[in-house]
Amino acid sequence: MFSVIVCYGLFNKIFTKTFKVNNFELTEMGGNHTNGHIKGITQDSLFGGERKEQINQVWNERKNSLRPEGQHLPSDTQNEEFERNDYPGEQIYLPIGMTLDDIPVEYKDNLDRFIDRLDEIMNNNVDEHENEEADSIFFSTIMPDLSSGLHYIPEPFSTYSLRIFATFESTTENMNDQSKVLVKWHNSNGELVFFEYLSIIPNSNFNYVWTEMDYWNTGISNVEIYELENNIRLLASGSFLVENLSEYVSYLRLYPSSEQWLSESVFYNNDEINLIFNHSSFRDRYLNLSVYKVESRESMINENIFLPASYQEKFKYVVKHTNNIFPYGTYIVELSSAENYLIGRSRFYIYQ
Repeated sequence: MFSVIVCYGLFNKIFTKTFKVNNFELTEMGGNHTNGHIKGITQDSLFGGERKEQINQVWNERKNSLRPEGQHLPSDTQNEEFERNDYPGEQIYLPIGMTLDDIPVEYKDNLDRFIDRLDEIMNNNVDEHENEEADSIFFSTIMPDLSSGLHYIPEPFSTYSLRIFATFESTTENMNDQSKVLVKWHNSNGELVFFEYLSIIPNSNFNYVWTEMDYWNTGISNVEIYELENNIRLLASGSFLVENLSEYVSYLRLYPSSEQWLSESVFYNNDEINLIFNHSSFRDRYLNLSVYKVESRESMINENIFLPASYQEKFKYVVKHTNNIFPYGTYIVELSSAENYLIGRSRFYIYQ
């Protein structure tokens, strides 16, 4: 007798993906990786010395504070597992973020049927009838606003867009009172990017999830959102197109050092903060860069930056030098066109 471990929705590439955490982001920009997801790297191996201790402290503080907008925090423990009745000795792992307590009452006496339904959703496309009754999902490289959603829908996306947000209304009949949802994100070649049970903010106007890759495959990618009740019912779905574009601005990444290859969103006042993003255009452009404190609306930066005509270039800008003091709190970074058209938004936190 031997035990076979079957991981539903937890293939290696899914286990090791980029953390989707608004207030602590780790994104691979090189080295040993698969589709931009961290591979063979753990939280404990990312930083050394004092920096590691600071990040760990912030990580723990954040886990005990308000839930991040539309995101989840990585679990401290392994995913819950149980043994299938129809295959004794075979262990089944639930999707990341899900425990046995989350399984609806309708499945409590038949866990095998629950796992079979998860497997069906994970490996098959949505049928047309389900799609007709589902809410729409909208996509952007701009960090959405929980009150107003997206300012516009920039599609198609570039292969170098980096992070793409999937935004959905939370006050619809489908989404009303939902606090956790099952998310399936799969790309144009059929590969499952992630399949996880995520926390959202119930009855907020909007919620969102996201994933990030250094290079997106061209073609159509799909995102589906389910509730566990009602036979794991589809709540919302959407798709977006990725092409080789000659004009675009990617998601705005932030780094404590222009040479570091992991982006972050939590900083200390002795940190330098560097803004780095991909861009491409046939023409020279002036864009407005603004940084302001959310709590007080205090403006820290408001100036025009010059983007020369270029093809697939990186732009770097120092948002904060080590000797600059930013008050403790949350900050928004926005990039707008000369016509005041928002084309980029990101966020970071300053800890004392």
